Amino acid sequence: MESKYNQIRLFMRGTDDDIEHTMLSNIVSRSALQAQKRAIAKTLCYRLFMILITITVAWLIVGDVGDAVNIGLATNILKTGTYYLYERLWDHITWGVSAPA
Repeated sequence: MESKYNQIRLFMRGTDDDIEHTMLSNIVSRSALQAQKRAIAKTLCYRLFMILITITVAWLIVGDVGDAVNIGLATNILKTGTYYLYERLWDHITWGVSAPA
């Protein structure tokens, strides 16, 4: 009876390990192209939100919508590029990322 219990326990533990490994590998082992597409999507969504905030703040300060739009677009084009490069740099840093078991 005990040996059957151990067999079932080992089988269940193996299944859990397989599921955990599969879930972890889906998170950690992204392909370079997938990581690049994800970084681009994140960058564009974040920047769109930041453009709206920058234009609003600039408009409140300078009082002219045209100037506010120019300020918002100029600063955010530069910030978009630097954010993307920063995000890609972190894709190459392994600190804080655990390897799949």
